[in-house]
Amino acid sequence: MLKESKADIFVDPVLHTACALDIKHHCAAIPPGRGRQMSCLMEALGDKRVRLQPECKKRLQDRIDMWSYAAKVAPAEGFSDLAMQVMISPSKNYILFMIALGVCMLFLIGLLCGRITKRITRELKDR
Repeated sequence: MLKESKADIFVDPVLHTACALDIKHHCAAIPPGRGRQMSCLMEALGDKRVRLQPECKKRLQDRIDMWSYAAKVAPAEGFSDLAMQVMISPSKNYILFMIALGVCMLFLIGLLCGRITKRITRELKDR
């Protein structure tokens, strides 16, 4: 949804309604689609000479803040991203402890299962 709303203003009806006059006034020559009108509005927001409607300005700034927050908390795309997120996490020690505990538990369960299956095969051979 976030990528789509950055790409086309029509995906976000609240923003499109709030900024309809500004789109007609400042971005009339810009064809819709592929984020062109959104880029035009964002440039107009950054330009001190251009005055946007107060509602449009507020909604557009809210969307920009939302996109920047979403970029910060985006899910990890690979193992290195996941490792980096764990290492910078305030709960790093807890996460690493739980991973180590899980590995130890798997080792102990594997050790126990190996001994049980070893006994069963020995009992079957002794018959």
